[in-house]
Amino acid sequence: CEAARLEERYGGRPDLLVVRNDQWRAGMLGSIRTGAAAALSGGAAGASAASGFLVLPADMPLVEAATLRDVMLAARRRAERRLSPAALFASSGGRLGHPVWIPYAFLPAIMELDPGARLRDWLTAGPWEPVPVPGESIFIDLDTPEEYRAALASVSGNS
Repeated sequence: CEAARLEERYGGRPDLLVVRNDQWRAGMLGSIRTGAAAALSGGAAGASAASGFLVLPADMPLVEAATLRDVMLAARRRAERRLSPAALFASSGGRLGHPVWIPYAFLPAIMELDPGARLRDWLTAGPWEPVPVPGESIFIDLDTPEEYRAALASVSGNS
């Protein structure tokens, strides 16, 4: 919803591909489709050599870099072993969280999903695996100013 501001702030970075999603009101599925399609079409350096992409909602800033590395390493290991494509979910305590790795092979079917569909439901109905990671940050989303302030206090030691 703030595309112009984000494009101005991040558009000049060579390490980022900024893609405008004019259909953002349609929900997260539309955003995922837009970003993945842009990366797959060659808009992102190295996307053609990659086997998939990570989804991490912007309202989950407490997910640690080590968690992203763990999920990407699991995806790389699957690719090296030439296993069939599967979604990979960060997990803790038997629960699935974010990020989720989605193979590019899934993209044609994702593009055909009903706009109101929940991508998580579709992914867990097909081949998927959990990637165990420590902690609870993979479940914490900050949807309100109060949640944001509480998270800020917890990471700054003022809780």
